[in-house]
Amino acid sequence: KQWYQRRVRGMQGFCFIKCVEDPVIISLAHKYRKAPAQITLRWIIQHGVGVLPKSKTPSHIKENANVFDFSLSPSDMNRINALNQDRSFTPSSNNSFGK
Repeated sequence: KQWYQRRVRGMQGFCFIKCVEDPVIISLAHKYRKAPAQITLRWIIQHGVGVLPKSKTPSHIKENANVFDFSLSPSDMNRINALNQDRSFTPSSNNSFGK
């Protein structure tokens, strides 16, 4: 939790394709009967970070807003926290993860 708060303090949380394709995220999506993006959005929200998801697709917009009818358990939060690779996103990194 601490590494995450340091990375995003004062910023919105971002989620990228690599996040939603992770096997841990996919398994949790099955468990909670949600989309992988919803799992990552909920994880960010439970860390107390504001999220501004972006989509042009009406179904994805609706899906992105439907993250308040469930909570991730503490053990599932820890499973996602353990995915940390000490990487961050910066505008100068050409929209890719970089050290």
